[in-house]
Amino acid sequence: MTFMQKILIAINGEELNEQALNFACAIAQIKASPLTGIFLENLVENEQLIWKVTGGGNYPEWEIDERSKALATKAKKITANIEKFRAICQANQVACKVHEDKSVPVREMETESRFADLLILDACMSFKGYTGTPSDLVQQILRHAECPVIIAPESYTAINEIIFMYDGSKNAAYAIKQFAYLFPELYDKRVIVFRIAEDGIWQGPEREQMLEWLQQRYSAIGFEVQKGDVKDKMFDYLLKRENNIIVMGSYGRTALSRFFTHSDADFVINTIPRPLFISHI
Repeated sequence: MTFMQKILIAINGEELNEQALNFACAIAQIKASPLTGIFLENLVENEQLIWKVTGGGNYPEWEIDERSKALATKAKKITANIEKFRAICQANQVACKVHEDKSVPVREMETESRFADLLILDACMSFKGYTGTPSDLVQQILRHAECPVIIAPESYTAINEIIFMYDGSKNAAYAIKQFAYLFPELYDKRVIVFRIAEDGIWQGPEREQMLEWLQQRYSAIGFEVQKGDVKDKMFDYLLKRENNIIVMGSYGRTALSRFFTHSDADFVINTIPRPLFISHI
């Protein structure tokens, strides 16, 4: 029996990124699963300090002015974007659902991701204007997400190749397994395992065990082993590849993969125009 999976895309309710949504629809098509749009609204930013009057005296309290023009304008934008979301999903022949979350975005996404199979993020999503790629908000969501995440590329063509970034850690191995479990549909794609070794050679039981495991799931498997500076070799290699998805280990956790420092992961997101799959234990 084939089960549908719960795929989420996080959306700033006021700013719908159509490129990220079209990519999410492509992933939903691969999985033959519906797409749930999580429309985030940071209502905390609309709170005002109001003085309450009671028999015991006056006291301050933060509240939202439901009659404010700013709130009404925001509501109209969100409604329009929800309709656009539905129209784009329909055009891509993807069933869709909408959740409107109006509390703290990071907390909302942590809760939403707890019972989801996959979360798709636009690397630039923010409620404070442009703050870099990935934005501060996306970095926080990546740290707290409780399901695997794909960072959507600015433009998307197709996935013809899967690049597994491996450093010998359990986090990297976990990400590889999570991707394979989530996307058995990609069994016919070329797989490359990329690793840096001190002498440029990787032999032994671990490599053979990984090959044996991969052969149960993929038909074309290659190993790319290089020596030298991890960062330089990694980015030089990735920039030369096209039409692929990159799979890497954990982000911003205490058990962060040794292969990727926090800044390296950010650099991949900012520099490599490919979808990036991130999973952590």
